[in-house]
Amino acid sequence: VNACLTDENLKKMSQLPASLDGCGKYPGGALQGTAAVADMVTKTASSYLYCKNKLYTRGINWSVVLSAALLHLYGNLYYYEKAMDANGNSLEVWIKSSRGLNSGYFSLLQQVLYETNMTLEEPLSAYDFSQLINTLGCVRGGNPCLRAVSKEGEVLKVAIKAFETLDIFDSEYQRLTIDNSKKDHPDTYAYSDLIGCQIFVGKTYEGGI
Repeated sequence: VNACLTDENLKKMSQLPASLDGCGKYPGGALQGTAAVADMVTKTASSYLYCKNKLYTRGINWSVVLSAALLHLYGNLYYYEKAMDANGNSLEVWIKSSRGLNSGYFSLLQQVLYETNMTLEEPLSAYDFSQLINTLGCVRGGNPCLRAVSKEGEVLKVAIKAFETLDIFDSEYQRLTIDNSKKDHPDTYAYSDLIGCQIFVGKTYEGGI
């Protein structure tokens, strides 16, 4: 994790989106998504252990699940690049890189993690590396067959889904609230086609609505 999330790479992730057309599609979405998912993974795994689900005979592998949470958007550093104009000048628009288009996200993520691992003085063993990749199998472009192999992967999938849902909801809330404030007679609720439900956009007063 330390070899991947260097100060330089974290600075780049603070400018990168998490995706181009989904959740976290704003500058810094990659870094915010990394922090949010890592936090949600911790809470989800802790809740699982607290409940002591008797269907399972072992606990959570914290090293694997937290490493996967912190690295699930690491591939964005190679998957996206800034668009260029006709004169070769960089634009403030992110697009998929040629390497990303050729490989797909999950394959590219595996490649760059393997390359980084091979540069370490003490690289992860084949077993430990495969555990990490199996856990990351729930990210976009991952192998659906891997999703049922690892409990850690299921925890990560839940955390990622929670972040995606809450981020999209928050974006829609802000958009609808701004649109609603421009009306002569503001509504209490506004319907979002994106998430298919009513969102409260009325003014909230201290002590109640």
